Amino acid sequence: AYVSGRKAWEEDEKRKAGDQAERDRQLKEDVAAARAKRDGVTKEQALKEMAAEEKTAAETIAKENEKRKKNGQDLMTPEEEDAARIYAEAETQKKKNADATAERIKQEKAA
Repeated sequence: AYVSGRKAWEEDEKRKAGDQAERDRQLKEDVAAARAKRDGVTKEQALKEMAAEEKTAAETIAKENEKRKKNGQDLMTPEEEDAARIYAEAETQKKKNADATAERIKQEKAA
């Protein structure tokens, strides 16, 4: 009975992980669609931007955790990691807005 119970548990865990992955994927799609609408870009472009932001945030978190490890400090908390992700998105939006403004000014001068 133990073996089959364990097998059932493993199957259940696998199913739960799959369900969670599907929910995460759907959430990412929904966020991308909302950002695409907000920013006037395609969903694919929004997904690309989100991936770049996630990469930047992951690099920031890794660097910070490395620094903390060297100094014997605790690693970043989930809240601090979330803050790093929010910061990465804000920086991307600021850069995008600055680029759009620069482009608009260039077009106005040309007109």
